[in-house]
Amino acid sequence: MWTRIPPRPRSSITCAADQGSAVLTADVYGVSYNADGTGGLVKNPADQLQHFFANFVYNDWQSGAWFPLQAAPFDAAALSALQTFFNTRGLTAAIQVLSQTTALDLLDAFCLSWEIRNYWTRLGCVGFLAEDRPLPSTLYIDSPWWRGELSQIGPVSFSYDSDEALIDRVTADHIYCAAQSRFCAQMEVRDVSIDRQAVDSIQLRYLKAAI
Repeated sequence: MWTRIPPRPRSSITCAADQGSAVLTADVYGVSYNADGTGGLVKNPADQLQHFFANFVYNDWQSGAWFPLQAAPFDAAALSALQTFFNTRGLTAAIQVLSQTTALDLLDAFCLSWEIRNYWTRLGCVGFLAEDRPLPSTLYIDSPWWRGELSQIGPVSFSYDSDEALIDRVTADHIYCAAQSRFCAQMEVRDVSIDRQAVDSIQLRYLKAAI
């Protein structure tokens, strides 16, 4: 049942008998496509992002049916391509919002976790572009390189650069533990063919693996 604990309604359980000092636990799987719990779980990361923005950023959902997903100002074609990108690879995610944040910060953290670029379209919508789209044929470029500039909300841009600016090692923190407010695992990838030390690190908070 729903119990309103300001500022939002909360799920509550009424036990048939006094449980005393017993520890009560619950298996929480996430939100479904329908607010009444039917329709299946929202697992596609693109669907999760659209659902969150439509109901909790551009609207203030309290109870009843979810708001129309079109309330989120996402470019329809770009969002559809992103949904297909996740579906064809069998990728799912879990998004936990445990502390106060801004919609822009959540969007940027989400896109950083999945290596997705987000940008404004000419119609004022947010578009998406996955960075690891498959190439139509085998392609290898020795040097110099094309280097992609990291951007938040902005256009996709590339600059011409020499291999002296390449990063030889990247560390990625993942498996986020909300209870301890820390990442439990770290993965490191290195190009051993580069003899210089240039390290970068990222935090993949919104990946599937989480505690």
